[in-house]
Amino acid sequence: MVRRRVFGLSLLLLGVIVFFMGSVTSITGFSISEHTMQVGKLIFQIIGSSLIVLGALIFISEGRAYAERESKLREVLGSAWERVSDKDRLIYNKSLRRHLTKEGRRVGERQANNTVNEPEIIRTKYFDKAIKGHEAEIEKAIEKLRSGRGKKEKLAHRDSFSLRTTKGGRIIYDQGEKGKIVLRDYTSDHHYNTK
Repeated sequence: MVRRRVFGLSLLLLGVIVFFMGSVTSITGFSISEHTMQVGKLIFQIIGSSLIVLGALIFISEGRAYAERESKLREVLGSAWERVSDKDRLIYNKSLRRHLTKEGRRVGERQANNTVNEPEIIRTKYFDKAIKGHEAEIEKAIEKLRSGRGKKEKLAHRDSFSLRTTKGGRIIYDQGEKGKIVLRDYTSDHHYNTK
């Protein structure tokens, strides 16, 4: 956050310097012709103005983004946020920014990759209850399901399929018509509920 705000502030200052550079060049004896100097001043003013606007936008937007991330962290941590040191607050904010950036890329990639071919994935309440504490590996496995990269295994004792997750667990799911996938269960070991 600090680097981006410093970058925005330095662009703003550079823009101010460039903006006033046009008037300085006419004073110092670079005036070959009046017309050429007017064009030169105009170019310096345009470049300077654009740098000022760009620097101000970066400076302000990064400040707002930081405040939004901090409010989200306050909401998640609740009263524990007040006991967190300033250094840890910066660390939490940076890690949340990285997470949101990666999530935005994933969403963008998913939208860029022909989403018409992606199956519709439906989560059941039982599945959501079973995955508590395993969200990261589950998301990776669901991405495998969406892209068709995961190894689909037919279960012998029921009319379902399973997909391995990164730490040895399995997602149990049914594959319906038109590519619809219903996520039924998650097991962290290899014992299946035969309901």
